[in-house]
Amino acid sequence: MIFLSWNINGYDKPIEAELKKLIRRYNPDIILLQLTKLCGKEMSISLPNYLQFRNDGLKKDYGGTITLSKKKPNKIKPNKIIYGMIDEEHNEEGRILTIEFDRIYFVNCYVPNIKPDKSRVLYRYIFDCKSRAFYNYLSENKMVIICGDFNVSCDDLDTYYEKLNPTKASQTYLEQSSFKTLLNNGYIDVFRYFHADKAVYTFWSIFGNNRDLNKGHRIDYVLVSQDEIIYFKSIEILDKVVGSNHCPIICEISI
Repeated sequence: MIFLSWNINGYDKPIEAELKKLIRRYNPDIILLQLTKLCGKEMSISLPNYLQFRNDGLKKDYGGTITLSKKKPNKIKPNKIIYGMIDEEHNEEGRILTIEFDRIYFVNCYVPNIKPDKSRVLYRYIFDCKSRAFYNYLSENKMVIICGDFNVSCDDLDTYYEKLNPTKASQTYLEQSSFKTLLNNGYIDVFRYFHADKAVYTFWSIFGNNRDLNKGHRIDYVLVSQDEIIYFKSIEILDKVVGSNHCPIICEISI
């Protein structure tokens, strides 16, 4: 099974064109998209070979997740769709969308940014706590794969700076600690498992010439419960793919 995860920073026709190129090249079975910004929009998604599941949230032009599941040649139809978490309080921004199969949960996740002025630190902290509880609840039943934008770099390799800067959003001690707590709860950073010493980024600021200069950060991840890492065959960050200020991640698993 091949799956692709990407923070697209708004679903539009140019992004759809890039997705079609990726589909032709990689033929993914599952596609997980974050920051779709489709709440209040009547835009149709023209990817007819995929079943479409959307969690647009309630805020216009804000947040949102979409998960696509292939129709042909072998229809990959989920048994169940879970919109948000068990707790309704942090579901208004469409940040989590889970599809359940016989042996696996795919969680599509877009973690809140604390903002440069740190105005959303509390919201982020509560979201992290509740999402960890949700993942642990899912893992009681079967394999869990969590894909998406976690809005944190937690290793010096994950930033173009020489070292992480804890005064910057997505690099603060609180964000690093919260993410490491999730890993310590029994999850593995799949990319770092396969590429222990490789510096590759998934996000570049839109300001300046950061993408061309590769002044980026790795804040997008694929996580899996520790016992299931054996099912992963490969993972690749597609840092040459444009269209968003993030790039996609592609994985292959044997299951």
